[in-house]
Amino acid sequence: MSEIKLEIISEVKNESKERILIKSYELFCRYGVKSMTMDEIAREVGVSKKTVYQFFKDKDELVLEVSKHHFINDMKEIEEMFLQAINPIDEIMMLTKHMKKTLTNINPCLFFDLKKFYPKAFDSWKEHKNTFIMEHIKNNINKGIELGFYRADINVEILAIMRLEQIELGCNPEIFSPDKFKMVDVQTTFINHFIRGIVTEKGYKMMEEYKTKMNELF
Repeated sequence: MSEIKLEIISEVKNESKERILIKSYELFCRYGVKSMTMDEIAREVGVSKKTVYQFFKDKDELVLEVSKHHFINDMKEIEEMFLQAINPIDEIMMLTKHMKKTLTNINPCLFFDLKKFYPKAFDSWKEHKNTFIMEHIKNNINKGIELGFYRADINVEILAIMRLEQIELGCNPEIFSPDKFKMVDVQTTFINHFIRGIVTEKGYKMMEEYKTKMNELF
């Protein structure tokens, strides 16, 4: 078989795998992970179940790969946003807007399903949270202190850990029942409380200016 044909076959396979990953993520967000079967996923993607199993040996592996795929894309999007940010307050506002767009379409049971039934995928989330997210929280706080937007007397390590744990807490349906709370409202409230607790007067004025420009994010 020629190299050109091999390259075409490889590209087709990569495109098929990418389609399965993207569609599976959409389905998991809409219906949760546990409720979706491999048959339903194959049908929604428009491929045979055999094709799905060519790329993923079982549902556990599919869920893990979907999680990793999402985290990689999310990291790229966030990195691009932060490159455009003018200051730490701007970063927070951009991130809040991104979060609201993302969480609006997520079924509250998604995180519960991962934690209870798919430990490898949940471990992948924890690694993402404890590395990438933690690093950006600390960087944001340190830059904010340096530029006078955040108070200089705060403990960066403690507040970074607190903010990190708020993210997971806000996704816990046993604490914030979906019947009573919207996940996006819980997370937005947490961010609002957090940022107001660390800003200086200069930072507060800047935050209010951004809120007005961005149609009252909080």
